[in-house]
Amino acid sequence: MKLSASRKWIPAVAVPVLIGTVVLGSSLAAKAEPTLPPKSAAELLAMVANNDVRAFSGQLSASTDLGLPQLPDTGALGSNKQGMSEQGHSSPATASVSAILGLLSGTHQARVYVDGPAKARLQVFNGMNERNLIRNGSSLWSYDSANRTATHAILPASAGHHAPDASSMPTPDELAKTLLAKIEPGTDVSVGTASTIAGRDAYELTLSPKTGSSLVAEVQIGIDAQTGMALNVTVDAVGQSDPAISLGFTSFTPQAPNASLFDFTPPPGATVREQKLPTPPATNHPATGVKDRQSMAKKPTAAPNFVKGHGWDAVVVIPAKDVPAQLSGNKELSMLATPVSGGKLLHTSLFNVLIRDDGSVAAGMVPLEVLQSAAGTR
Repeated sequence: MKLSASRKWIPAVAVPVLIGTVVLGSSLAAKAEPTLPPKSAAELLAMVANNDVRAFSGQLSASTDLGLPQLPDTGALGSNKQGMSEQGHSSPATASVSAILGLLSGTHQARVYVDGPAKARLQVFNGMNERNLIRNGSSLWSYDSANRTATHAILPASAGHHAPDASSMPTPDELAKTLLAKIEPGTDVSVGTASTIAGRDAYELTLSPKTGSSLVAEVQIGIDAQTGMALNVTVDAVGQSDPAISLGFTSFTPQAPNASLFDFTPPPGATVREQKLPTPPATNHPATGVKDRQSMAKKPTAAPNFVKGHGWDAVVVIPAKDVPAQLSGNKELSMLATPVSGGKLLHTSLFNVLIRDDGSVAAGMVPLEVLQSAAGTR
């Protein structure tokens, strides 16, 4: 993979991010319930959709429990063997599958800084090591302290909306907006009990899929009462007592961070690699707001050859010729996959990936039977 697409710019902590990440620990536990003006579910949805927080900083805690077995020699993000290209260089877009799988279990800490669309920094911690991803205008940096390697790239002048920005950051707000795009028409939406999150008063919104075929049991979103920004998200899987995914701020400041945080100079002795980014193809501006995402989800032309179904039951079917090289024939994934009719299954409590014998892939937050039906194997 290259450092070209904004969603690939972030390390796997953004995970699928498609779905996100985190059980909130005791540091996020609610204090005495705050007294807040009552709001309906529709009003809370509008708060998240319409919040206009352009500058903020905070510390994130993320944890996942997807039921994945441990791979041999698989460490946490930041080990010397992970995030390396074939040439031995580290980049935010070349994290190995083992590094990604390492982030799909356990708890991880990060800091995020955002100041408008062109300044963003993410620090992911692993013990004494950290990985930094920084955008400052047209300049992109990644730095992995574990192997002391840095990658630098300059965004093409025509990058436009393809460039990584605040919406590329793996924050609860971005995860919430992704999940909220699935609420129509098959979701029960209700208002929970107000709480204190990261020292701030927050409303709670609960999403419960009506469909019986989704692996998602419930989603809880903590919404900052002042800004409307989502401060935490917890995703429960069907048949699992502990949350499968949760992502939350342990501290949050809706103000511009110090400008110096977006300046980066590789430390002495670091290996620096310059990477040239390809000019992105001309496309229409992608949907970014919740309403836009919902609209796109309802349009069958949005991805006619890839997405089958809608909402929580949506299945992405990727033809063999379009499957990324990191997925097709990957030995680490093969070790985790189980033989099933028509291919192999990578199973987690929240989503499944079917790698078919013909090389195509079907994935979704649904059981195997639904994947097989969508892929035409049953």
